[in-house]
Amino acid sequence: MNAELRTGGRAAQRLAQLLVASKGRGGHLNFKGIRELYGHSQVQFARKVGIKQSAISRFEKRDEVKLSTLVAAIKALGGKLEVRAHFADSDVPICLATPKG
Repeated sequence: MNAELRTGGRAAQRLAQLLVASKGRGGHLNFKGIRELYGHSQVQFARKVGIKQSAISRFEKRDEVKLSTLVAAIKALGGKLEVRAHFADSDVPICLATPKG
């Protein structure tokens, strides 16, 4: 991970640039933007997770991805994926794990 991209003003500046560039998506980042924010090229990320770079490219171009795949990708970057349902009166966190039992 490129710590320089994640420190202080540089990370804030990069995040601001990515959010401006993502205005067409409601100001949200896609996985490519998050990967880049945390300083990984496709090749570096592919090596980290043990797959081919071409698989990362295909993943980033998909319109739909499995939540389990996205959870694993975010985890590999050191993050945790959270899903929420937004209602007029509240936000409700959605558990991604299947209850055992």
